[in-house]
Amino acid sequence: MCCRLFELASQAISPKEDAEFANEIQRFAVEKTRMGIPVLIYDECLHGCMAKGSTIFPQSIALASTWNPDLMREVARAIGRETSARGIHQCLSPTINIAGDPRCGRTEETYGEDPYLASIMGVSFVEGVQIEKAAATLKHLVANFVGTGGWDSNDVNVSERILRVKFSLGIFEKSYVDLRGKQAMFPFGHGLSYTRFKYSNLKISPQRISPRGKVDIRVDLENMGGCKGDEVVQLYIHDTVSSIAKPIKELKGFIRVVLESGEEKTVNFSLASEELSSYDVNMNLVVEPGIFEMMIGRSSEDIRLRGSFEIVACLP
Repeated sequence: MCCRLFELASQAISPKEDAEFANEIQRFAVEKTRMGIPVLIYDECLHGCMAKGSTIFPQSIALASTWNPDLMREVARAIGRETSARGIHQCLSPTINIAGDPRCGRTEETYGEDPYLASIMGVSFVEGVQIEKAAATLKHLVANFVGTGGWDSNDVNVSERILRVKFSLGIFEKSYVDLRGKQAMFPFGHGLSYTRFKYSNLKISPQRISPRGKVDIRVDLENMGGCKGDEVVQLYIHDTVSSIAKPIKELKGFIRVVLESGEEKTVNFSLASEELSSYDVNMNLVVEPGIFEMMIGRSSEDIRLRGSFEIVACLP
């Protein structure tokens, strides 16, 4: 049994009163009802438990812009800790809807337009609240925020391919359109720093893999400025020849790196062949042979290094 009454009461009473109220509800449910089933108490916890006296953190869209899964996990732990202390068992979060239409009035609840980034941040949120013994509720329905006209929960007209590709594989789509100078917008992954970073020595190994193989990527990052700084190293790929149309860039990894002035570090990525799979014309998930372009940079547009590797059907 779930308790909506508790959710409403939490908005008006202190954490201590909340816990006492929760105990009263559980005592009644267990001792005074025929079945004696404990109550499952829930509350909204998108960026903090929606109850009086709880800590309020930045919205999901802002947390996603940190590109910092570890920070997301710590935020979620704090949310889970405060939630559990009030006698609440279930967090009605995270929202893993893909922000496919900016006209939707709930974009701030999401982790943005990229499925890969949204999945990484969503997993971190779930891990965080569960460490503190609270249950996470991933929501909402597939394609919920991309209804006709940008309306929330309106009718959705998308093909099976779009549903599978955009909402399950993490394929990157260009995050802005050419408005011919009418409006300035930042490219996906854009960020500023107080210092300068040098990207060098890109190594891709091996250069050729089988459809079941794995490729390792290494790149050196050096802080060339006069102060400590953070850099989000982003990995994109492009399937140069494919039997179906694909985006020109797909986000496949990112690592946030902190370097002191003059410090250098090697950043490592690894891609398994299944992460390069796609649905063919018959909607079968396959890994097609061919050359993949590798791009390392500061954003989807600020690419610093390029390389390539090949998937070969039959290696000698």
